[in-house]
Formats: sequence, structure tokens, C-alpha cells
Amino acid sequence: MVFSSIEFLLYFLPIFILIYMAVPQKLKNAVLMLGSMVFYAYGDLRWLGLLAVSTAANYMLARVINRRSGLIAALAVNIGILILFKYYQGGTLLPLGISFYTFQMASYLIDVYRGEIEAEEKFIDFAVYVMMFPKLVMGPITSYQDIRRQLRRRRCDAECLQDGLKLFILGRCCWRTGWRCCGRRCRLLASRAFPRLWPGSPPWPTHCSCTLTLWDIP
Repeated sequence: MVFSSIEFLLYFLPIFILIYMAVPQKLKNAVLMLGSMVFYAYGDLRWLGLLAVSTAANYMLARVINRRSGLIAALAVNIGILILFKYYQGGTLLPLGISFYTFQMASYLIDVYRGEIEAEEKFIDFAVYVMMFPKLVMGPITSYQDIRRQLRRRRCDAECLQDGLKLFILGRCCWRTGWRCCGRRCRLLASRAFPRLWPGSPPWPTHCSCTLTLWDIP
């Protein structure tokens, strides 16, 4: 399901907004988590289990990481799964959004280990941080500390809804225009300038780094 599809605009988004606005504040994160799971399952139900297991595993790992070796092991598992699916499987069995939610959870683990943030106690809040459907499939990668307060408390009224819809429409117009004009040319230029790190090596490290750099541009 993509944001410009009929299914999203006429069915998923209106139903989700009605339910989300109707429930009390304490249930909004639960609705957002379940709605995000429905959104992901519509795209590819096969990998919903992988997303759920990865989210639960990283939630628990963050609460027990106290040594460098533990952090390295946790990151190795996350990056290993990404490499297995995206590069050694040739992309034929690629779970939706695996690059974004893997790197996002990895950044969360690093921040917890460094003491920059405390491990989230509520699983639903952490799951919303990982699964939030507006950025689950296409990013961008978000630091946990940037949205921590909003995960716990946020204002939800008609004015916020109106502003959000305006930003959604504007964002879709800018994304489609910018991607058509610049995105494909940037990827072509990167592939020609840095096609491989060494003779015979796959070009995915360069593609991955360029993707992350482009998402980091404000």
C-alpha cells in the first residue's frame, strides 16, 4: 500500500483517522501500532512476523545491554538479517522497509548503550517508534530522542488534523516532483562514480550509504 493509492486514500486513512481521533489519549499509541501493522500486512503479510519479532527482540535487548560485547552482538544480529535478505538473497525475498527499521533500531540500541536515552519501558511506545506507518516503509530514519515526548503525550484535535493533511498533500507533491527530477539522476551518478568498493564486490555498500545520506538532508 502506497500513500497515493486508492486503498490508502479512500479506505485505510479515513478509517484510521476516525478510530484514532475517537479513542482516549491512553489508547492512541495502541491504535497507531495496530494500524501500522495492518498497513504493513497489506503490503506483504509474509514479513509481518519478522517485523514483530525484530521489534520485540530489540525492545528486550535494549533493556539488558550493559556491555560493549552485548551491543556488538545485538548490532551484528540486526545487520546480519538485513544483509541476508537484501543482498545475499538478491532482493528476491526482500521484506518491506527492512533497511529503515533495522537501522532505526540499531541507532536506538547505540543511544541506549551510550546513556543518551533510557530504554523504553512500555513496549507499545517502542513498537510505535519502529512501526509508525508514515515512515515504516520509506523512512526517514528517526532518532528516538527526537520523538520521545510525542510518543508519550501529544495534542490531537481538528486543527492538528488539518495541518497534518496539508503537510501530507504538500509532501506528496514535493516528493513526486523531486524524485522525478533528481532522484534517478543521483542514483545513476552514484552508481557510475562509485560502482564497487573493490573488483568483484557488490555495489550495495555505496548504494546504502548514499541512501542514508540523501535521507539525512533536511
